[in-house]
Amino acid sequence: MSQHTEHPVFDGFLTLWAFNPKRQADITHSELLVYSALAHASRRHQILSNKDLSWRTGLDRNTVASALTSLRGKKLVEDRTALERLDLFWTTKKANAEHWSQKLRFWKCLVRCEGSKVRVRDQSVLSYVWWSKVTGFDPPKGWSERYVASIIKIKKETVERAISRLEQMCLMKRDGKQWLVPKFLSPMQEEWFVRKNVTPVEKVTLGEFEPDMRQLSSEYIPGEIMPPDSVSIPDTTLALNVEWLKVTEYLKPLLKIHQLSEGARHRIMQAARRDLDTVGTAGQEWKSVVDMHLQRYLANEQKTGSRASGEIVFENEELLRELEMEV
Repeated sequence: MSQHTEHPVFDGFLTLWAFNPKRQADITHSELLVYSALAHASRRHQILSNKDLSWRTGLDRNTVASALTSLRGKKLVEDRTALERLDLFWTTKKANAEHWSQKLRFWKCLVRCEGSKVRVRDQSVLSYVWWSKVTGFDPPKGWSERYVASIIKIKKETVERAISRLEQMCLMKRDGKQWLVPKFLSPMQEEWFVRKNVTPVEKVTLGEFEPDMRQLSSEYIPGEIMPPDSVSIPDTTLALNVEWLKVTEYLKPLLKIHQLSEGARHRIMQAARRDLDTVGTAGQEWKSVVDMHLQRYLANEQKTGSRASGEIVFENEELLRELEMEV
């Protein structure tokens, strides 16, 4: 098994480990998210309130309450505790699991912030495809709306609408049977998801931006970075006076001079975000702000010796390797 390397999104943002139900499992998508959250809480001897479940799944409290009622009726939940039902979910080969939930296959689902423009179905479709690519999995017959719908228990039409919204937000792009996802989120997109309390140490090297979306078919391959900074996306949570592509282009030669990775550029832009929101990029003052945060990054790097190196390596959880579906 390869050594685990932190991923800038799945290790930096709150995720729900959602299980993989079998085709015959009578469970809706909302129920799947609630059941998964309760199962993991049970392993930690925790009892979750409706408010807790809403925060951990992205669902509103009314939907959580409805899902709990339905799960009780299906004998999947009792007294806010998920019941073991290995017959309804795909399992791993772990023989020494401490808790039954650790025997089930899963995919990591990002969790939307309250008021986010990303909907629950959007977060789930994006997360399933993204996590599959992180773990090196591609469906035997290629990606399709029907395939994703059958895995995460939502309708094919709902998947199609979710992907259309994700494409508008520059979070996904379909190119035939190749579905493309980001390697990390832009500063603006980060505001749409719940971040963990502790920012992970950077341990990855990320690729270059390709700002021209028209070159998608010839330039992109599955898993390559999307150009989120090249598209203006209205967002009331951040000031709209920052041209992030301009900042990216300004940093590129500086990264080469200091031999820094694209991951470093992402961290520098993230650190400078609030200051840039204040000064904007219409004048020249923003360059001094970027220079200041670059120097801070270099100073911290020299102090901690945390220079990112090497290629991205992920721990493969054998996600869905044994799942052959006829779609």
